[in-house]
Amino acid sequence: MKRWKRYILIFGGGIGFILAVLIIVAIITLNSKAFRQQVVKQVTILLTDKLKTKVSVNDADIDFKHAQITLQGVEIEDRQKRKMLQINQLGVQTRLWPLLFNEIRINDANISGLHAHFYKPSTKEPANYQFVIDAFKKDRPHKGKKLVLNIQKLFVENNSITYNDNHFSLKRLYYRKGRNGWLERLNTTVVETTPKGQRTHLLRIDSIGFSDIIFTKRQLNISGIHYTTDRIKAEASMEMDFNYLDIDSLNATITKLQITELNSGYKLSEMRLTAQGNKKSTDIKNLSFRIEGNKGFEQGVISLRDTHLEKGKSIDGHDLKAEWTTKKRKGEASHQAIIEDIHVNPFDDGMLLTMQRVSYGRKTHTPRQNKTGIPDLGNLRVEGDMQIALKRPAPGTSEATMTRCKLTERFSGMRINDMQMTVRHTTNSTQLDGLKMGKR
Repeated sequence: MKRWKRYILIFGGGIGFILAVLIIVAIITLNSKAFRQQVVKQVTILLTDKLKTKVSVNDADIDFKHAQITLQGVEIEDRQKRKMLQINQLGVQTRLWPLLFNEIRINDANISGLHAHFYKPSTKEPANYQFVIDAFKKDRPHKGKKLVLNIQKLFVENNSITYNDNHFSLKRLYYRKGRNGWLERLNTTVVETTPKGQRTHLLRIDSIGFSDIIFTKRQLNISGIHYTTDRIKAEASMEMDFNYLDIDSLNATITKLQITELNSGYKLSEMRLTAQGNKKSTDIKNLSFRIEGNKGFEQGVISLRDTHLEKGKSIDGHDLKAEWTTKKRKGEASHQAIIEDIHVNPFDDGMLLTMQRVSYGRKTHTPRQNKTGIPDLGNLRVEGDMQIALKRPAPGTSEATMTRCKLTERFSGMRINDMQMTVRHTTNSTQLDGLKMGKR
């Protein structure tokens, strides 16, 4: 009996040794250059056949111990034989066992040196990348089988995308799910076609930091925002807390926003608001900010208690209040404007703006002398309602029609009833038509 046990142990040990040797040989073989070249060849053939265009991969590295797959020198051409996509290095670390259950869990993804060139000649012609979408659209999983893409950590470096005349580039991006992340040096160049010609928008963001810690507020900090056009040159920074964030809904609070327009000298600061919304509607509460300027405008504070935006339907705002001071050669003045209710209703080619219980007051700190007996216009208190229809009947043309306006000047007692007028503005002129008003 003991002899049989010894034979079994010897036999089992021999089998184990042979399996160990085979595993070692398999690992060495799978990591050999010849095997990698074969993998690259098969991947290239499959993608070329799938996309019906030229696909090339210079090299591939497979680390079975860490389930790491790295592709180097990936290039894909579009159907016009132009280089559409280039990736210097694409690496992913995934788990093999969940693949059996149609689930992809990528723990670590690294993309370095991605350069994409996308084109869409016109609205009627397909984009040069449309064939990629069409090729993989047919291979959606069958109903009942769920394919999950779960990226835990992502690192992106030295990437750029060109879409027609627009250009986007990113120096670095790091994100770790449930922890934090940061973005460094985002540059965008967007070319807009206007009736006066092309206008270029330049946007640069030096850094973005965000925290994504579970069970706490998600925070977003953006610093070094630089925006430039042919007319505007602005700098900004922002801090935001996300109380709740999902794919189609959010609850966020802007705790700090500062914008400076360098050409005019105007500065917006101390901006705060809370926004809650989904795909259908958004509610904004407790909006407030301070604005500072020059050329007669000293400073002001604007607040709005709450606003409701219904997608494609209407905008309703309540308790808009603005207070500001001006300074001119004839003296300083304090201003206050209050609109208790604002309603915006869109129609086919414009919108209808209704303002109810509007009041405006001005008080001069150095009143002017008035010898004519007419009430001094330095001090005003106007109250009323108004309704304005805004249209864009043609490109480069805008039209504003005041359909209803009732105003009362409290100091003089003068009233304006049923005031109506239309202002048309084009690239070359501004015209006032149909001015009518009733006085009392």
